[in-house]
Amino acid sequence: MSLLTILGIRLYKKGIVFVGSLYVAIRNNGSDTAPYVSKGIYRELYPPWRRGSGIEFRVSKYVLHVGICKKVSPETSEEGFLQAMDGKWLDLDVDAIKRWN
Repeated sequence: MSLLTILGIRLYKKGIVFVGSLYVAIRNNGSDTAPYVSKGIYRELYPPWRRGSGIEFRVSKYVLHVGICKKVSPETSEEGFLQAMDGKWLDLDVDAIKRWN
């Protein structure tokens, strides 16, 4: 058993660490024009469908994102993807959507 497992820390993806509902993400794609401190969001597009918000700190090309997330429980994977993208099902047919222009 590793030290991270004993501490309850689970490495989920490369650069993201979850400790309960707290997450820390490190990226190396920050731009020089981005602010040093900003609000950030986190959304997973696959199970377990977490959503969260937090604060991003930029230092040079690195971005440290710290925040709180919660799991969303969709009934199907399609519902989960729509929730992650803030989408919704439309009750219109294709011809009605084509007439929007």
